[in-house]
Amino acid sequence: MDELEATVYDEKFKTRINFFKNAAKFLKTNGCILFAYSDYAENQAPIAEFLEGYDFTLLKNKLSTHNELNKIYFIKPSARNKLS
Repeated sequence: MDELEATVYDEKFKTRINFFKNAAKFLKTNGCILFAYSDYAENQAPIAEFLEGYDFTLLKNKLSTHNELNKIYFIKPSARNKLS
């Protein structure tokens, strides 16, 4: 895989997994993450698989200009995750 391909392809969702493992420690008090996730990605690897230690709410379903469904989530570290 070349560098350009790596910027748009997240092999086995490694980048997402790593992001959520570490994101809580970089957020300010009461900080949150807004995260858009495509319906295609959701079918490949449900977002709940990445969100251990987080509470999340689906804010909105939105169609892209290509008529693909995208889901926008509001994500916060759970109380348990904030302590670690």
